[in-house]
Amino acid sequence: MSKKKSNYQLSNVPVLFFDGGSRGNPGKAAGAAVIVMPDGNCHSVSEFLDFATNNEAEYTGLIVGLLKAQELGIEELEVKGDSNLVVNQVNGVWKINSDRLRSLCNQARSLINNFQRATINWIPREQNHQADAVANQCMDQGFSNRVSSQKSQQTPVTPNISVQDESPVALIIKLGNKAKFKDYKNLKSGRDEFTNKQLPGLKKLVPEEVQQQIEQQWDGNDTYLAKVYRWYLRGLPPDMAIKKVKTDAEIEENVTGKHPWKENQPTTKTQPTCQYALGDVVFISNDPISQANISGVVIQPPQLAQNGCWRITVELKDSDFL
Repeated sequence: MSKKKSNYQLSNVPVLFFDGGSRGNPGKAAGAAVIVMPDGNCHSVSEFLDFATNNEAEYTGLIVGLLKAQELGIEELEVKGDSNLVVNQVNGVWKINSDRLRSLCNQARSLINNFQRATINWIPREQNHQADAVANQCMDQGFSNRVSSQKSQQTPVTPNISVQDESPVALIIKLGNKAKFKDYKNLKSGRDEFTNKQLPGLKKLVPEEVQQQIEQQWDGNDTYLAKVYRWYLRGLPPDMAIKKVKTDAEIEENVTGKHPWKENQPTTKTQPTCQYALGDVVFISNDPISQANISGVVIQPPQLAQNGCWRITVELKDSDFL
């Protein structure tokens, strides 16, 4: 493979260049990223997509690059890409009309928030040639690739190593409507920067339009609304964040017998009691006019019928006429 000198200008902090492309738009696609370290070494990562749009591929390149940066333990990061749409949507400048792009954007924002400091800016396409090359090579080969370390003076070479470290949030987002109860049940967050934040602090991190969207669908209390916001900030789209919290509430109800926010709790019905028991003497009115009575003894335990009445088996004593 021919070698090229890099046009990258080294920075004091790592720089992530991301790109993506689709052959057919939508069609076979790939997203890729190259992380250039301050010492000149670079790391590249790519993900192959069987069927995606250009914009989805661009977001994929950004996301896998951010995941790689986390894996490397990077705390400060400059992110650069030639997609006006991705850069402006992530920065909150442009509106997002597509549910799929909104989901990807939320995931990217959540990952960016994990860094101590991170910026994302647009660059011209000619300054992004190495990330573009990795994306195209991934499409040519038809599978996801990564290299752990290359010198910045070389065009990154990607061996046949599959990407296996997708986050749990990314995996369930991929399932989308196919995600089942057990998928939401098994989704765990661990402790992160959102765990201890309360509702007022969380609202400062969530765009106003997203808050409105969540609150229109939410029927619970503020404690669990905070949980919804936390899952949104971890990358789940609003509807999936709500479903995750409702799944956890259902699990809690199954364990405690009490739903965490529904007022009308199902109450345990008290078993009706019978005034008679085995061996009791009972008097049965035989003639309401003469008020004659027949006595008897209960010889079997009373049984509750489906209509709510008690069935009592009595042995009568004819000699007990009064």
